[in-house]
Amino acid sequence: MNNTHIECLIDISGSMQGSIADVVYGYNKFLDEQRNNMFDDNTTWSLSFFNSMYKNMIYCQNIDTVPYLKVSEIKTESTTALLDAIGKTIFNLSNNIIPHTQYIIFIMTDGYENSSTEYNISIIKDIITEKQNIGWKFIFLGANIDAIKVATNLGIHTEGSLTYTQNKNGIENALNSVSASITRVRNGDSAHIVFNDLDRMASLSL
Repeated sequence: MNNTHIECLIDISGSMQGSIADVVYGYNKFLDEQRNNMFDDNTTWSLSFFNSMYKNMIYCQNIDTVPYLKVSEIKTESTTALLDAIGKTIFNLSNNIIPHTQYIIFIMTDGYENSSTEYNISIIKDIITEKQNIGWKFIFLGANIDAIKVATNLGIHTEGSLTYTQNKNGIENALNSVSASITRVRNGDSAHIVFNDLDRMASLSL
């Protein structure tokens, strides 16, 4: 039986200020659901934040010991260095590969890349394509953007991308869909991360 590593990369730029409480609620629910999934022998979890900077909070920790996130731990500010955050996340993971593990990278943002200095779109697309070719799975959630178009530019499969409305319902429904899609993969019900039409409609709830 394969193990799973779930990597969460969450935007905390200034524009996330009004929605961060909803993100924290949805994230903690997502963590709980994955913690209760018993189809893996061992599941590890990482969490990183990004704005103009990249900050790793939890690194490859057993999911049973991962603490809940608190709004008070997050300071939303600055710009969106999305490409740098993705590049650093993949680089860190690639230096600590766990054998017989499926890797799932979940990215959540509320706007376009606007401040990366270390990576460009071409390099990130090559890196993601290479990782997908060896079985890594990527999920891209975007608000205030065309998430499918942005994901395609990043090299992420379109079925694993989801546009959400930046309000309580949109965020909660989008994170529910992320958790459900990962559960299907972990349980062996699906070989890929796939969002269906109902997921897409729910994530756009007003």
